[in-house]
Amino acid sequence: MNVRHSRAMADALKNAGKPVEYVEVDDLQHDLGDNVMRSDMLHDIDRFLHAAFEG
Repeated sequence: MNVRHSRAMADALKNAGKPVEYVEVDDLQHDLGDNVMRSDMLHDIDRFLHAAFEG
């Protein structure tokens, strides 16, 4: 996936008034081969899901 698609989605969500936390990491492939980055991403997803389904 080209990064421009992710940027466009983040912009569209912001324009629709939705909360967006967009993270772009230089030199990281789509497979998340970096263990620290993968762990950070999974923690962010967990935090998001807890917030989204609490109320």
